[in-house]
Amino acid sequence: SGKGSFDPDGKIVKYAWNFGDGSPDSSGMDVNHTYGSPGSYTVTLSVDDGGSVNNSLTQTSTTVIVNEPPVAEAGLDRIVSTEEKVMFDGSTAKDRDGAIDAYQWDFGDGSHAKGMIVSHGYKAPGKYLVRLLVTDNSGTQCDSAADIVTIRVNSPPVGVIKGEQETFFSKAHIPVFFDATGSYDPDGDPLSFYWDFGDGKSANGPKVNHSF
Repeated sequence: SGKGSFDPDGKIVKYAWNFGDGSPDSSGMDVNHTYGSPGSYTVTLSVDDGGSVNNSLTQTSTTVIVNEPPVAEAGLDRIVSTEEKVMFDGSTAKDRDGAIDAYQWDFGDGSHAKGMIVSHGYKAPGKYLVRLLVTDNSGTQCDSAADIVTIRVNSPPVGVIKGEQETFFSKAHIPVFFDATGSYDPDGDPLSFYWDFGDGKSANGPKVNHSF
């Protein structure tokens, strides 16, 4: 707005605005302009009283700083276990033309925290979307940004041995067949099998034989 401009011995007949971003000049006492990119711009107002003399035209300027939004970085996707204290680090978030004032975390399970570096433990297996919201110090409408990281809380596998849990044999050195193919993982992860036979011997694989 050039409304505060005045001419001591007459009146202003022309207002011309240069917005400092290469766009065409605009005229009028009050104008609107939208900037397409962040940065610092010098806005110049020229006023003319129409006197057609050397001092009929004067200029004044002001600086407009268009804020660049911050960049939030919540980290990498991870797989963790239940009750494990998971560290979340937002220190790699950045603001190119200012500073980050606030870090807000939503852990996806109804829990929240504030701070650059926080920790959280999950009570139940599942997939959680963790959201980091950072806010810079500009106080503008574009002062915040968010990033999301996926945390998968692992479900433990379930081991199943087919057949009787307790088997009796009349003598030693009889091969015993063990089958764990009924074992499964609720998350669908691949399984590896390790057998400890209780006599100092061990084996690997879903199906094994062992003689005691």
